[in-house]
Amino acid sequence: MSPRNEFRRQNEFSQFSQKRKTISTLLKLRLLLDGVTGLIGLIFFVIGFFMSTLFISVFASQTPSEFPAFILFILIFPIAGLILLYFSAKKGVIKIKVVEHGQVTYGTFSHSESTNITINKQPVYNVFFNFSVNGNNYTAVNQTYQIKLINTQASEPLIYIPENPNQAVMLHGLPTQIQKMFSAELKSHSKKL
Repeated sequence: MSPRNEFRRQNEFSQFSQKRKTISTLLKLRLLLDGVTGLIGLIFFVIGFFMSTLFISVFASQTPSEFPAFILFILIFPIAGLILLYFSAKKGVIKIKVVEHGQVTYGTFSHSESTNITINKQPVYNVFFNFSVNGNNYTAVNQTYQIKLINTQASEPLIYIPENPNQAVMLHGLPTQIQKMFSAELKSHSKKL
């Protein structure tokens, strides 16, 4: 794609990004808990919290010397859940920022790497896409277990923050509601090319 067409496409997309400033609280929560880490963290925290609350309330009337030591073991679950939720939320905050303030561009498939994670006995891959902004090259990474759905020959839509293009997210890696927010922008672009 020529630099002139790339510049025109980015200017077209910037018009749409000015309209897209807020997303609902439920979508923000979904982005914060997105992925395996967030779900496991939430499960650990909720179950661990209720278990520890139940056991503490049962044994609260006992003196400290009679207090069972296994309750300390039960407290590991909500603490581990909070740690997992922290890492999930850290990624989620970046996704929220990208959706609220980002611009759309297209990236080309670079390569993929298998991770040690599996979902439904299918390996999860880190998929790398290259894109350029103002003549500088950047890489976006998305995790997926549906590696067969990725077209290695076509360009994929990405959302990035203009002030920091290193913070980029694959559009297809976001929830469907957010993908629909960008559908008009993508349709407009395909008609003009």
